[in-house]
Amino acid sequence: MTGRLGAADWNREVGSLVRQTALEARKDALLVAESTNDAAPDFQGDAYHGSMSYASFTRPLWAWLTDGTAVNFFGSPLPCPPRIPASQFVAEYRDFAAAYPWNVRLHSLVAIDTHDTARAATAMLPGGQAVAAVLSFTLPGMPTVFAGDEFGLEGMNGEHSRTPMPWDEPERMVQDLRGLYSALGALRREAVLRTGSLRWLHADGGTLAFVRELAGTTALVVATRDEADIVFPAGLLPAELFQAGLLPAGAPADTGAALAVGRIGLSASGDGGTRLRAAGPAAAVWLLG
Repeated sequence: MTGRLGAADWNREVGSLVRQTALEARKDALLVAESTNDAAPDFQGDAYHGSMSYASFTRPLWAWLTDGTAVNFFGSPLPCPPRIPASQFVAEYRDFAAAYPWNVRLHSLVAIDTHDTARAATAMLPGGQAVAAVLSFTLPGMPTVFAGDEFGLEGMNGEHSRTPMPWDEPERMVQDLRGLYSALGALRREAVLRTGSLRWLHADGGTLAFVRELAGTTALVVATRDEADIVFPAGLLPAELFQAGLLPAGAPADTGAALAVGRIGLSASGDGGTRLRAAGPAAAVWLLG
């Protein structure tokens, strides 16, 4: 809405002027604009560096991880997010994200919730917030954590979500996820997760998988909302690298994963492929050569 009123449209001029002023003050300044709708034409790299939006990630993510709990679904008349398969999540993600230049995507916020939405812990099935957090830190863009997500705080809409941090009221802590968010922050130091390309490997039902690739390094990310037993075909992944079976979270060294939540593991299958087994919700990140 910035610079727009009736027939007047100065949005691009305002964005360019603010960007120029910011860069004059500091060469590494970053200008991110909030757009609650799909506004890809406003984010072509010549004004705002990136966007804060819900279209490509947050909305389809809620629909993929919903358990049918009644929440405010971004102002729609629906009582809760409509449950969709992983294939539709990827289709919506690609449709909306593809309209943004790659560099803008890398500088756009990736949020599982904000102060204007329901909390992810309320909108998603049990364990879904942890899976969502893994995806927000591993897909292209800048992961964004709304204050209180680290404690699993709940809220059915934006007003209910704007609760203070429970530093002095531990009884309000629903789930302590500080360790997960800290580990995800450390994992983001890997350049491949900041600037690497994106290639989808699998999206069906309750499971999705993708890789980020950069200069000889590959990050494999698998996420599932349900139990999964899937064989990736030979040649898609180097099956000889995975010897562990289904192992509990908390022992990533045993699973070979750089990070894991829930029960998930990879192993070589008899036909040269790679077998994924998980007791979802679960997610894991493997760093490969």
